Amino acid sequence: VLYLLAPFFFESNSLDFLSTDHLARQSFEITLPSVISSLFFLNGFVGDTISVNGPLWSLSYEVWYYILAAFLLKSSKPIYAVAFIILLIILSILNKDFLVHSTIWFLGLLLCIFHNNKLFSKKLNSLLYLVGISGTLIFSYIFFIDPVYSTKINLNLVNNFSLMLYKLSLGLLTACVVYSILRGTIKFPVFLKSASAYSYTLYIIHFPILLFI
Repeated sequence: VLYLLAPFFFESNSLDFLSTDHLARQSFEITLPSVISSLFFLNGFVGDTISVNGPLWSLSYEVWYYILAAFLLKSSKPIYAVAFIILLIILSILNKDFLVHSTIWFLGLLLCIFHNNKLFSKKLNSLLYLVGISGTLIFSYIFFIDPVYSTKINLNLVNNFSLMLYKLSLGLLTACVVYSILRGTIKFPVFLKSASAYSYTLYIIHFPILLFI
């Protein structure tokens, strides 16, 4: 709907933005190939994500993680174990970031298993907190604050590696916080609980709305 309305509301009388200095996109364009790849959750692997809705990149990841998790939970049977390994390799070859982000997603799966089976180690949780906080601070400093250090080696190599470790550290830290909430050692604000009914929908639709307005 916004795609059809854009030419009537934009100053350019088209899908293009007149000024793109502070915008994440050059236009409000939607292409058929990106729609098809996003519809079948192949965007980021064998096709592009719909340009005006960047957050859809994570939706395709999540769908494939659930499929992998199903194979993993059935991996006592060889056919499912083989399917898990082959699918993970193929998806990681098609998109190297998929493998990095998979560690964060499967941390969430592990949290679920721990919580459902009432498994908890205070010492382990404290150690993971320490690793998560330290890693987040160190690699955020290297990636975001200290460009001088990055120029000592290949800039792209250092940036990519430090960003990957930053993501892993932040994911581990987030997992620790979530588990602390599940254990009741950290109190989750009551007023935020109602947000669970609409927060994911808001995440999926907010990008095109912000671009439009």
